[in-house]
Amino acid sequence: MTTPRNTFKIDDQNPGSDLAAETAAALAPASVAFRPSDAKYADELVVHAKQLFDFARNHAGNSGGARSSFSWDDKYLGAQVLASKLVLEGKYEGSGIWGQYKSQAEQFICSCIQKGNNNFKKTAGGLLWFLPWNNLQYSATASLVSAIYSKYLTDAKASLQCPGGAVQPSDLINLARSQADYVLGQNPKGMSYMVGFGSDYPTQAHHRGASIVSIKRDPNEVTCQDGMETWFKKDAPNPNVLDGAIVGGPDQNDGYVDS
Repeated sequence: MTTPRNTFKIDDQNPGSDLAAETAAALAPASVAFRPSDAKYADELVVHAKQLFDFARNHAGNSGGARSSFSWDDKYLGAQVLASKLVLEGKYEGSGIWGQYKSQAEQFICSCIQKGNNNFKKTAGGLLWFLPWNNLQYSATASLVSAIYSKYLTDAKASLQCPGGAVQPSDLINLARSQADYVLGQNPKGMSYMVGFGSDYPTQAHHRGASIVSIKRDPNEVTCQDGMETWFKKDAPNPNVLDGAIVGGPDQNDGYVDS
């Protein structure tokens, strides 16, 4: 890869509670894994995990507000759902900041199941529609949230009270299943959007590793521009099948062109 990889830092003037907390969460279990073979290194990991956790706690942001999607670069909804679990379990009161977390998580879920005040769009074929670029990642994570929240409600023997009416745990499971079924072939195109699944699936996924032949077949350097012009734009199936990958998916009219 010849693309520049810039680095950034967080400090008191440029806080990043999410990054600090995620790193602390990685270092802490790593200390457990290393302790049997290198106790000194494990102790060092614990020290830094505590430092990062304190930094995150002392430079906390807000609750995130109600989110419009759940993705790899916006994880607020995940935190809100986990906080909701603690409220449903009775470990925290459903008021104050904890109540805000739960309310914001449920606003998202109600909008997914079409019983909110500002429901997310759905295609004619039934796919939740969030954004034009790589929409399936958002519908997939919305399905994950719905399925997880269904379990939390079931364990708490509770239901979800949306502006448009009550929602049972089974309703959320049905929503998640409908989205998974769409991805795997029950859609207007009748094709699977998971590479390698079914008899008709995308063969030209937008993925550098899948689009370019192995270095064993062609040892020449491939620049970023070459990767796009020579390989990605080549009208032929990818030389490497990316089994299990889910492509960006169809447009808001359920249309899809494999190119």
